[in-house]
Amino acid sequence: MADFSEFARNERSGWADGEIADAYNARFGALADEAAGELLDMTDVGHGTAVLDLCCGGGGLSAAALIRGAQVTGIDFSPHMIAEARLRAPEARLLEGDAQSLPIDAHAFDVVLSNFGIQHTPDHDKAYAEVFRVLRPGGSFAMTCWDARTPEGAFGLMMQIVRKNADFSQPPPSQPGLFHFADRGTAEQSLAKHGLRLQDHRILQLRWRLRAPEEFFENFALGTVGVRMLIASQPEEAKERISRAAVREVETRFATGDGFEVPVPAAAIVARKS
Repeated sequence: MADFSEFARNERSGWADGEIADAYNARFGALADEAAGELLDMTDVGHGTAVLDLCCGGGGLSAAALIRGAQVTGIDFSPHMIAEARLRAPEARLLEGDAQSLPIDAHAFDVVLSNFGIQHTPDHDKAYAEVFRVLRPGGSFAMTCWDARTPEGAFGLMMQIVRKNADFSQPPPSQPGLFHFADRGTAEQSLAKHGLRLQDHRILQLRWRLRAPEEFFENFALGTVGVRMLIASQPEEAKERISRAAVREVETRFATGDGFEVPVPAAAIVARKS
């Protein structure tokens, strides 16, 4: 296995930072809430469903599942995110813990959901093995991940801008595939290794509506961990190149009559425990 230890340290310290966590919730929260509703629909979560919200973040999915009558447990490694989740989903059972080693009994849940979270674990195999362990036979696992396969979407465009304009004389830390599950074949093969049979794979057409093109760069520079740390490590001239390129691309591609509408596609995946 590749060494993702530095990635793991950065993720833990980054999401424990209240400033980053709050910026993520403010800048990505509406998109995450829309995706959460899709996951709940795709897995038929309703009254009495035992749900694990894995990497629960600020608790948006947990809160939405509670409204549907589910019995909800949420877990996240960020103390700040857990504190936010307690405010948003006070009736959920919320735990601080590691998705790769869950403090939960086997066969405890009908449904395990992870909304833009599980792919941030350094060892994906351990995390998916834990999903299988805590699911009941025939239970469902559903997750979302951002789709970065094309520059016609926000994540793909930002990754392209960074590749073209950042200074990589000091390479960033190795990281696992954060966006791989946007490809249906990759998702199907990876989940099958852990006894999870793909049931559905669809691309959600989420969107940012921005008042100014600068907001696009700010969303990534303030509301993420990986891109924020990469930008912060850059020389000033490289930061300026990235920022200017982002503004230029948004103005060229996404202008509307009264602002900018940026596609933020995301994959929603459902699998069943065999």
